[in-house]
Amino acid sequence: MNLLRFLLVILSAAFLAGISVAQENRMQQIVPPAVKIVTTARLPTLQVNELVSAQPVQSASITISQTRLQKGGKSPHHNHPEEELIVVISGLLRVMSADGEYTAGPGDVVVVESYAEHQFEALEDTFMVEGFGPGRLIGAPPPLE
Repeated sequence: MNLLRFLLVILSAAFLAGISVAQENRMQQIVPPAVKIVTTARLPTLQVNELVSAQPVQSASITISQTRLQKGGKSPHHNHPEEELIVVISGLLRVMSADGEYTAGPGDVVVVESYAEHQFEALEDTFMVEGFGPGRLIGAPPPLE
């Protein structure tokens, strides 16, 4: 699977989720265009728990994270105000929510709406890319120069 294509999908979706905020910001100020490249190898790895690690990076309004879960690794049962998109790159992910339990595999995109209670569990070693809409500031370092 083409990781770049999946990253573009997640970034596009997150961008569309935050487009009204971005448009409003652009209407209020003139900002020179800027592009930054963040090299994954330079990102710190956050050890979420013993079986889950993440490499988040954020822009002014979007956060993405390359997240690795070892088999049996899970997130806490939680919710948050931001929408979340997850692209499963490899492995198998159980998704638990108030409306059911699902299994997502390579190429699947999980859409978590704002405030939807959810939890993830890796049924096998899993690599995924998570994208969060405007406002996600938890643990993400600023873009690297």
